[in-house]
Amino acid sequence: MEKIRKDMAAKFPSRVLPDFSDFDSGILAYSYLAARVPFKYPFRQVDEGVTFTDSQGIQTRVAGFGLWRAYLRRYRNIREQVEVLYIRWDDPNRPKEMAEYALDLCRHSEPYQVVVARVGLKDSLAEMLEHVRTQIADFGKQPGRAVDSRYGANDELRVPEVFWRIDHRFKELTEKTVANTSPPMPIVEALQTIEFRLDRCGAVLESDSVLAVEALPRYFEFNRPFLVYMQKRGAEQPFFVMWVDNAELLVRR
Repeated sequence: MEKIRKDMAAKFPSRVLPDFSDFDSGILAYSYLAARVPFKYPFRQVDEGVTFTDSQGIQTRVAGFGLWRAYLRRYRNIREQVEVLYIRWDDPNRPKEMAEYALDLCRHSEPYQVVVARVGLKDSLAEMLEHVRTQIADFGKQPGRAVDSRYGANDELRVPEVFWRIDHRFKELTEKTVANTSPPMPIVEALQTIEFRLDRCGAVLESDSVLAVEALPRYFEFNRPFLVYMQKRGAEQPFFVMWVDNAELLVRR
């Protein structure tokens, strides 16, 4: 317990630990993961919020961030940090109606990247993740990819804010005995805490003028169930994958 307190104080000084005082003997296992997306430039806040429609058709007003009117000079840095990883159209002749898409919200973030993807529900997170990665690889081979991967000056992006912390006790492990210790020792607690936050990381309050732009806009709206994953850049496997199926863990307006 002393090692847990010492290591947590060094790496996560603001985290308040559970009360371990009841455990005076046996084996205690504790893990903690905290991840905040380090955007280099903060996105705009969606003041009116985002209407998120879950898989059951229930609509909920939630907080959101994104980028629109990206043609304005003041938003140039935000626009250039977004990378379009892939787009799939059901009908290429109707480019405004994108069937699927995935974005790296900040190409500058190190050592981690966060990817959000609008894809259809599949049998497992692993299957959805594999589908997204296959689409990204195929998109990278297409002619004109360098242009399509840029966030356009007239594109629009809106993403719901996510903020949650979950404690989970592995009851299937507790009260079992580790047989290869002498004497055999019971597992008295197995607890995991995960905290995840995804937001615009900053404040932007501005009044814009209207400007006509002829470029065809693309609307990256994450207002329905979507996939978000986080990984170290260049890694084969992410350390966090989440399917946002409803508004339970989104920030309410």
